[in-house]
Amino acid sequence: SVLSSLDYERLLACHREQNAVATMCIRKDSYQIPYGVIEVDDENNIKAMKEKPIKEFFINTGIYVLEPEVLGFVPKDEFFDLPSLFDVLKNEGKSIKSFEITDYWIDMGKPSDYKAIIEKMESPIE
Repeated sequence: SVLSSLDYERLLACHREQNAVATMCIRKDSYQIPYGVIEVDDENNIKAMKEKPIKEFFINTGIYVLEPEVLGFVPKDEFFDLPSLFDVLKNEGKSIKSFEITDYWIDMGKPSDYKAIIEKMESPIE
Protein backbone atom coordinates (compact mmCIF):
# COMPACT_ATOMS: atom_id res chain seq x y z
CA SER A 1 0.00 0.00 0.00
CA VAL A 2 1.11 3.53 -0.73
CA LEU A 3 0.04 6.99 0.36
CA SER A 4 0.35 9.72 -2.28
CA SER A 5 -0.93 13.15 -3.26
CA LEU A 6 -0.70 12.19 -6.94
CA ASP A 7 -2.82 14.13 -9.43
CA TYR A 8 -4.71 11.16 -10.87
CA GLU A 9 -6.44 13.24 -13.55
CA ARG A 10 -3.04 14.30 -14.91
CA LEU A 11 -1.85 10.67 -14.80
CA LEU A 12 -4.90 9.44 -16.71
CA ALA A 13 -4.61 12.24 -19.29
CA CYS A 14 -0.95 11.38 -19.90
CA HIS A 15 -1.80 7.66 -20.19
CA ARG A 16 -4.44 8.42 -22.81
CA GLU A 17 -2.28 10.92 -24.73
CA GLN A 18 0.44 8.28 -25.10
CA ASN A 19 -2.03 5.59 -26.27
CA ALA A 20 -0.63 3.21 -23.68
CA VAL A 21 -2.21 -0.08 -22.67
CA ALA A 22 -0.43 0.19 -19.32
CA THR A 23 1.31 2.99 -17.45
CA MET A 24 3.52 2.53 -14.40
CA CYS A 25 4.14 5.43 -12.05
CA ILE A 26 7.81 5.78 -11.24
CA ARG A 27 9.75 7.98 -8.86
CA LYS A 28 13.38 9.06 -8.80
CA ASP A 29 15.30 7.71 -5.83
CA SER A 30 18.93 7.46 -4.85
CA TYR A 31 21.19 5.34 -2.73
CA GLN A 32 24.61 6.23 -1.43
CA ILE A 33 27.00 3.30 -1.57
CA PRO A 34 28.76 3.34 1.82
CA TYR A 35 32.14 2.35 0.37
CA GLY A 36 34.60 3.55 -2.23
CA VAL A 37 33.77 1.94 -5.57
CA ILE A 38 36.63 0.78 -7.76
CA GLU A 39 36.37 -0.02 -11.47
CA VAL A 40 38.97 -2.44 -12.85
CA ASP A 41 39.66 -3.89 -16.28
CA ASP A 42 40.35 -7.50 -17.28
CA GLU A 43 44.04 -7.10 -16.34
CA ASN A 44 43.29 -5.82 -12.81
CA ASN A 45 44.25 -2.23 -13.68
CA ILE A 46 42.35 0.34 -11.64
CA LYS A 47 40.39 2.41 -14.15
CA ALA A 48 38.39 4.66 -11.80
CA MET A 49 37.73 5.28 -8.14
CA LYS A 50 34.66 6.94 -6.69
CA GLU A 51 34.37 7.52 -2.96
CA LYS A 52 30.89 6.65 -1.68
CA PRO A 53 29.05 7.46 -4.91
CA ILE A 54 25.36 8.23 -5.02
CA LYS A 55 23.46 6.14 -7.55
CA GLU A 56 20.19 7.51 -8.93
CA PHE A 57 17.49 5.32 -10.42
CA PHE A 58 13.74 5.11 -10.93
CA ILE A 59 11.63 2.96 -8.64
CA ASN A 60 8.19 1.46 -9.18
CA THR A 61 5.72 3.30 -6.94
CA GLY A 62 3.04 0.61 -7.11
CA ILE A 63 0.57 2.92 -8.90
CA TYR A 64 -0.66 1.86 -12.34
CA VAL A 65 -3.17 2.64 -15.08
CA LEU A 66 -4.31 -0.38 -17.10
CA GLU A 67 -6.58 -0.67 -20.09
CA PRO A 68 -9.18 -3.49 -19.86
CA GLU A 69 -7.51 -5.39 -22.71
CA VAL A 70 -4.48 -6.23 -20.56
CA LEU A 71 -6.62 -8.54 -18.42
CA GLY A 72 -6.40 -11.05 -21.26
CA PHE A 73 -2.67 -11.40 -20.52
CA VAL A 74 -3.19 -12.37 -16.88
CA PRO A 75 -3.17 -16.14 -16.30
CA LYS A 76 -5.99 -17.62 -14.28
CA ASP A 77 -5.55 -19.39 -10.95
CA GLU A 78 -1.89 -18.50 -10.37
CA PHE A 79 0.06 -15.74 -8.70
CA PHE A 80 0.89 -13.02 -11.21
CA ASP A 81 2.09 -9.62 -10.06
CA LEU A 82 1.97 -6.34 -11.96
CA PRO A 83 5.70 -6.22 -12.80
CA SER A 84 5.21 -9.63 -14.45
CA LEU A 85 2.29 -8.23 -16.42
CA PHE A 86 4.48 -5.36 -17.65
CA ASP A 87 7.12 -7.90 -18.74
CA VAL A 88 4.52 -9.85 -20.72
CA LEU A 89 3.13 -6.69 -22.30
CA LYS A 90 6.63 -5.54 -23.27
CA ASN A 91 7.42 -8.94 -24.81
CA GLU A 92 4.15 -8.76 -26.76
CA GLY A 93 5.16 -5.36 -28.19
CA LYS A 94 2.40 -3.49 -26.40
CA SER A 95 2.72 0.21 -25.59
CA ILE A 96 3.74 0.42 -21.95
CA LYS A 97 4.73 3.80 -20.55
CA SER A 98 6.04 5.36 -17.40
CA PHE A 99 4.79 8.43 -15.57
CA GLU A 100 7.23 10.13 -13.21
CA ILE A 101 5.65 11.41 -10.04
CA THR A 102 7.18 14.12 -7.92
CA ASP A 103 4.16 14.40 -5.63
CA TYR A 104 4.19 13.20 -2.03
CA TRP A 105 4.59 9.41 -2.00
CA ILE A 106 5.38 6.94 0.73
CA ASP A 107 5.33 3.16 0.79
CA MET A 108 3.46 1.73 3.75
CA GLY A 109 3.47 -1.91 2.69
CA LYS A 110 5.23 -3.22 5.79
CA PRO A 111 3.69 -2.96 9.26
CA SER A 112 6.73 -0.97 10.45
CA ASP A 113 6.23 1.58 7.63
CA TYR A 114 2.55 1.95 8.47
CA LYS A 115 3.33 2.36 12.17
CA ALA A 116 5.92 5.06 11.41
CA ILE A 117 3.37 7.00 9.33
CA ILE A 118 0.75 6.80 12.10
CA GLU A 119 3.29 7.95 14.69
CA LYS A 120 4.34 10.85 12.49
CA MET A 121 0.72 11.92 11.99
CA GLU A 122 -0.02 11.71 15.71
CA SER A 123 3.05 13.68 16.84
CA PRO A 124 2.65 17.43 17.40
CA ILE A 125 4.08 19.75 14.79
CA GLU A 126 7.23 21.44 16.00
